[in-house]
Amino acid sequence: MFNLLTVLSTIPLFSTTPKVINQPYTSSLMNNQIVIESNNDDWNDYYEYLLKNGNTLTLEYNNKNQNDNNNKYSVSDEIVDVNRYLKSRYSDYNWIKDDSRSSLTSDVSNYIPIEMQLDYFRDDEIKIAIKAANVDDKTNYGGCGPIASLGILDYFARYLGYTEIINDPNDSKQRIKLATEILSRTHFSIFGNEDKSLVWPWDNINAFNSYLESKGLDSIISAYGAWDLHEGHKDDYISLIKYKIDEGLPVTLCTGKLPGHGEFKEHYTNVYGYETWVGISSNGKNKMEKIFLKARLNKGWPGDYYCDSDILNQGQIGVIIYNINYSNSYDFYAKDFSSAFVNSNGGGQYFFKEKTEDVLLSNGISLSTKRLRTSYIEDKYLVLSPNRLNAGEAYLDIEFPHSISRLSFDTAMWSNLEGQRYENFIIQYMDPVDLSWKDHSEISLIDLTTLKDYPQNFKMLFPKSTNRIRFVAKYDKPDIERNKGRIILENFNVSYN
Repeated sequence: MFNLLTVLSTIPLFSTTPKVINQPYTSSLMNNQIVIESNNDDWNDYYEYLLKNGNTLTLEYNNKNQNDNNNKYSVSDEIVDVNRYLKSRYSDYNWIKDDSRSSLTSDVSNYIPIEMQLDYFRDDEIKIAIKAANVDDKTNYGGCGPIASLGILDYFARYLGYTEIINDPNDSKQRIKLATEILSRTHFSIFGNEDKSLVWPWDNINAFNSYLESKGLDSIISAYGAWDLHEGHKDDYISLIKYKIDEGLPVTLCTGKLPGHGEFKEHYTNVYGYETWVGISSNGKNKMEKIFLKARLNKGWPGDYYCDSDILNQGQIGVIIYNINYSNSYDFYAKDFSSAFVNSNGGGQYFFKEKTEDVLLSNGISLSTKRLRTSYIEDKYLVLSPNRLNAGEAYLDIEFPHSISRLSFDTAMWSNLEGQRYENFIIQYMDPVDLSWKDHSEISLIDLTTLKDYPQNFKMLFPKSTNRIRFVAKYDKPDIERNKGRIILENFNVSYN
């Protein structure tokens, strides 16, 4: 990508007007804006400041490595096996991954971004697009920034149903056309060259948003960013990254000149997950926590790659965040099913045959439902119960009168005596193209809370044209005469455009 301080050193030769510094200012984190303001918007003063302060952490990091004989590691290293990395670097600690504080985009969307230039957007396709976009005098490989943007656009089209971006991501000609349109919109900096393309984060964002505008999606999908030349902003960045991953959306990490020779330096990568690892010292007296980012390097390399989140504490770091804006959203609750999901006497009953009912929500929207061994019981709970002799399956099938792109709901086991070890709980959606049921997510019932009045929240993203979903619980070889395997559902929220 680039060494930002080296690039900045040449800027005073061209201009010292406030206009030159305006874009870095508006794209920066708050503390960087304060520093720019204190230097009177003058590149000469600002560059002098950076020479003295901008790479402090990098120097401290290198000195620390030399002092503790740990200089074979750097924050830019690509890590294949986190556990092995931790054991090698912190050998006096015992490490375990904290799954409750780890997440992937696939936990929400069921997918992660593709690895660019592996099976899709191959080098030969990008080279055709470079020529078609008439940027072959500026780049000979496309630049890691635009390539990362293409990976994000593919994610929205391939997995979330935004076919306006690209109708068929598996078609090579359509991929070349998309790459051509992104590259033709990308401003390549005069400080780069064909072999080492330089695209500033804000120029990457502008190209991304410009393309979405051309497809009429600018009011729905947007990109924005934060970057800083100074060290010490890990907490700001990690909060942004975690929030977006927990929403099912990847984040693009932008890095400049960093310590070491790892693949995460001077590069744009698409981050799609984070992992929290906890280490206890061998003597049991000390505890350490480490967070790792899981990303696509977009070099055509198969496999999973991580980097130490300490990379976010360096200078010359930025993130590009992607957002979906929903124009419609509403809530509904278990109590909305209180009239329809009972027997003729008004009491809860788990029927052994499918029942069809229209459910009128309190907001006036009507849902078409089909259910099996699902009922509203004890005047409070909406419950699926698959574990009973001659049963084995329970489901709630909901068809909406509109699309449903995003779903949030709470769920819990009724108790810790439901036999959940032999039960599966899957959320499905009806494919809007072939009208078949597709598994979206499976919730581990072993890990699910058994406090039914304090359920856990789950979020899910579906292809945007989806309008029918199904909660399915299956029990292996039910053989009891009581209703067990009970799963409660509550506090639904749907969002759509």
